[in-house]
Amino acid sequence: MNLENRERVASLHKYFLNSSRMKTHYDARAVEHGVAAYPGDSDWSDQWIYLSLWYSTLFVVAEGWQELGLVDDEIGQFLDHEENLSSLRKFRNGVFHFQPKYHDDRLVDFISLGAQSAVWVRGLHSALGRSLLARMQDLSMAEE
Repeated sequence: MNLENRERVASLHKYFLNSSRMKTHYDARAVEHGVAAYPGDSDWSDQWIYLSLWYSTLFVVAEGWQELGLVDDEIGQFLDHEENLSSLRKFRNGVFHFQPKYHDDRLVDFISLGAQSAVWVRGLHSALGRSLLARMQDLSMAEE
């Protein structure tokens, strides 16, 4: 792998670490609460913030993965699910671009897919983490 590609993969890994941190915070809040909080619960706003940032930053990683032209069969299966990927992109836009409507459709639509969207996000996150960790280990060995 040439130096430019190494830099790109390392950069993508950095974005994945951001996403992983938000996932860790979200999961910790959910465990503390016993289940995912719902609007009106005392912990709901913290969980929503972490979930929103996790999902949004995960889309950035998926987008970067595609932009770099990286290949992994498991990740490809997740990214081929165009409805989820498109909904996740819209969700990210709803989080990071001002929306005058409090419960913007971009946020609600992806969440309203229910458990299916949560399972897909967790699977995508896990697959990206596995593949990026392996690539980072390969980069470390190549430098030795």
